[in-house]
Amino acid sequence: MFAYDFEVFSHDILMTAKAVDGSWTKKIHNDLKEFKKFYEEHKNDIWIGFNSKSYDNRIMQTILNSVDDTQAIKNAWWANGKIIGERNVLALFQKFNMNKYPIIGYDVHLTGDRTLSLKDAEAFLGLQIKESSVPWDIDRPLSHEELKDIFYYNELDVDATIEVFGHRYQNMKDKLMLINDFNLPLTALTYTDTQLTSKIMKASPHDGSDELLPIQPMDWIKLDDEEVIRFYNRPINYDNVLVRHRFGQDIVYAWGGLHSAIDNYIGTSGKYLQIDVSSMYPSWIVKQNHMPRSFNTRMAKEGESWYYDRIHKWKPAGDPRAGTYKLIMNAGWFGASKDENSDSYDPRTANLITVHGQMALTDLIERVCEVGAKLIQANTDGILVEYTDDNYEAILQASKDWEKRSNFELEYDKIDKVWQYDVNNYIVQYPNGKVKVKGARVKESKYADKSSVEFQSSESIVADGIVNYLVYGVDPKKTILDAYKNNEVKAFQQI
Repeated sequence: MFAYDFEVFSHDILMTAKAVDGSWTKKIHNDLKEFKKFYEEHKNDIWIGFNSKSYDNRIMQTILNSVDDTQAIKNAWWANGKIIGERNVLALFQKFNMNKYPIIGYDVHLTGDRTLSLKDAEAFLGLQIKESSVPWDIDRPLSHEELKDIFYYNELDVDATIEVFGHRYQNMKDKLMLINDFNLPLTALTYTDTQLTSKIMKASPHDGSDELLPIQPMDWIKLDDEEVIRFYNRPINYDNVLVRHRFGQDIVYAWGGLHSAIDNYIGTSGKYLQIDVSSMYPSWIVKQNHMPRSFNTRMAKEGESWYYDRIHKWKPAGDPRAGTYKLIMNAGWFGASKDENSDSYDPRTANLITVHGQMALTDLIERVCEVGAKLIQANTDGILVEYTDDNYEAILQASKDWEKRSNFELEYDKIDKVWQYDVNNYIVQYPNGKVKVKGARVKESKYADKSSVEFQSSESIVADGIVNYLVYGVDPKKTILDAYKNNEVKAFQQI
């Protein structure tokens, strides 16, 4: 297993490859024989790159389709132009036999935040950042010093790729387990999460002809607000949005999740209850018979068994399949059904899931509020309410009644304090003192769940200052000075 990276110029091809464990490094320049030797020695290994699926893999395959060094350089430069200049990878497959040289590749860029460039990652990780000192369109062979400089730049990018891979290694392990479980070729490691799911589910895209048909509530859903029913019971127009002012806030209905909140809300003396639907989308798909029609019928039935096995067997036993199969359910079952380029395409089913989900959550809101709950916010798969000792049991009973009608499971968490800017930016503190933060204003604070921001860190001192002040009453100046005295340089970086 190694990381690699290409740099391509009009007269020069440079590649650096390095074992993930650092045990060896290989550098090749303008040498077709060496490129072919390297490929033969490592064609059964995992090739790790950053944006390698669409670039580095293709450059390597183009080079291998050449007959001598001169043609290899010419072909690589032509391919570079097609990929970067024209964004036309298909042209390579039309000109060369790319499948003659399969690569077992893992592209770390396709996991996590895809807007993140390698240079961004280097900055966030505190690594050295170097740009090329040579113009990419230079029309002559590189000098000795220029080659030395580009190889140095090239190796830094390989080192950064290995560093990013360390943060995304679990995703590769999950894919390898799925490849093994479903007897797929190792080259399937190059697939995105949604592509892999489509392959596992033996998907074939639906024609989408019924995408815009009206949607009515399911029989078990009880809605007091008939405006919501009327809004969805007409041909779909994705530009339309319904805003209903109820329970002291605007509740927004559209084509994703429901959203509402009391803006600029501070609650430090009340009693609060977070009520969430457990595994909202996978649960909805299985329990409400909303599996995408694009899936093979037999695989769809198997998928239902995975859902229950994950909850009742794998998760309680600490079986790694609990996390691995979650990748299928989250990435492919719902996420790809709106993508017209995906084999899992079934936009009608995706609309049914999101619209019925909004209706169901509205049903839950109405039921708990009619017994005295005060709605603080609602967001896609859960609600936050304020309760009193007098109405707590009634709220729980209303929630349990909703569970029985829906066949869903709800999760309950008591909360002591709430600081809420809007539905997407808030801080809460639990009775045990634990703090949860969400949103762009605080997501990079040290209190945040790092799975949402990975290794990213920009102006985290500001986020820490906000949380420390609101939750603990710490003067922002103290937060800043303490970080400065402790030499926490990354807290002050702006990227």
